Amino acid sequence: MKRKVSFSVLMFILSALIISLSSCKTSDSFVKQKGKLPWPVEKGVIVSNFGSNPHPDVPSVMIENHGIDIRVDPDAPVRAVYEGEVNDVFSILGSMVVMIRHGDYVTVYQNLDPIYVKKGDKVKAKQTIGIVAKSSLNDNYILHFEVWKDSFMDPNPWLSCKLKKK
Repeated sequence: MKRKVSFSVLMFILSALIISLSSCKTSDSFVKQKGKLPWPVEKGVIVSNFGSNPHPDVPSVMIENHGIDIRVDPDAPVRAVYEGEVNDVFSILGSMVVMIRHGDYVTVYQNLDPIYVKKGDKVKAKQTIGIVAKSSLNDNYILHFEVWKDSFMDPNPWLSCKLKKK
């Protein structure tokens, strides 16, 4: 017994395959940029690195950082580190977050205000996506930046050179 498959079903399957293939291409090209990605800000100082760090006020207490925190000057622009699509824009604990998908990888930029992109926007490397906001905890301007693929990854090996560390 032969089954007829509708044109729309074939188009759906084809479009899913194309999306899947383009995701692989983006992931491959993102991986090839490891160690070459531009920093999400032009200048700044790393004040908290990836992994376990002592609490700034209570050094005996350790804090787990899933990314890096970069102190910048007021009005510092935040740039996408690689081309991709804005996966989400949302608020968490009063801080605005932009997530950009690069195939299987995601970069996260937290503590922005204002934000210049919206969910679904295509972005290019070094495109300004927002401005670092003043911290709600103190008078500093700090960008929190993360890289994900299945879990949190240390952003430092992905970036082109080191910023000064505190």
